[in-house]
Amino acid sequence: MESNLNEQKTIKRLKQISDISSPYIPTPDKNLTKCAKQMLKELEEFEKIKEYTNYQIHYLLAIAYRNYSAWFIRGDQRKKYLDLMVDHLDKSILINSDQVEVKVELARILIEEKLIRNLEKALIIISDLEKTKSLPDWMSSIVEKAKRWSGQIEIPEDNNFSKIDPSPASLREERTKLRKLLTDFLKENSIEKARIIGTRLYNLALLVAYLYKGHDCNSGVMGIEYDQAAEKIKLVGEKFNFNYFGKIEDAEFLSETDYKKLIRIFGDVQSKISVNKVKDLI
Repeated sequence: MESNLNEQKTIKRLKQISDISSPYIPTPDKNLTKCAKQMLKELEEFEKIKEYTNYQIHYLLAIAYRNYSAWFIRGDQRKKYLDLMVDHLDKSILINSDQVEVKVELARILIEEKLIRNLEKALIIISDLEKTKSLPDWMSSIVEKAKRWSGQIEIPEDNNFSKIDPSPASLREERTKLRKLLTDFLKENSIEKARIIGTRLYNLALLVAYLYKGHDCNSGVMGIEYDQAAEKIKLVGEKFNFNYFGKIEDAEFLSETDYKKLIRIFGDVQSKISVNKVKDLI
């Protein structure tokens, strides 16, 4: 009984020091050096317990180290605390392997944090989450990025965009993937393959114009804009499967370099389409 009470006290305190009301969260009126020292001292006290058997404690310790690293540490010095974060996430999963939230955070950190990046391990975790349909939509752009970095780019065979997450981050990552494929195929002079990828890239640009008009997707959008895009994309399916119309005017999703490559594939089409006219295609 005493052990359970101690665990609950530990969980309660770890939540307190890591959430948005944490006494250590940096604000202009605080002495950051003092806050960093006190938070680390408290974390070191938790580490004196040789082995926790509660998976939640390990997860909360991981989040505490993540926040400590983000709040107070810069550069390569962050690696020590990121390693501790990964260690506690691993231990949490070892105790309870059904934790989606913990697996997602471990996969994310192993992809996003260069100092501790392990794409092979992250993609194994992601594959496990995909099998149970537990991978959240917001991870899609991060997953695609990991696959691209590890050379596991999936070559699309059609222009079905119904399953793509309509967030600017996901659309941007899809553009990056298609750009790389298009460049590689043009270098190899594989024109037919380049035509398939070029068609998808151009239709992706039309889709973005349909969802966000002239937005370049290099930054985020308001929540209401994303929600509207999410509703629109449910109706898309394979409707964006058009031939090359020429440049999309007043839209910045494609660069001049992109258009030069498309012209190489499809020829110099003199016509153009206004971003405001894209909605009329559907």
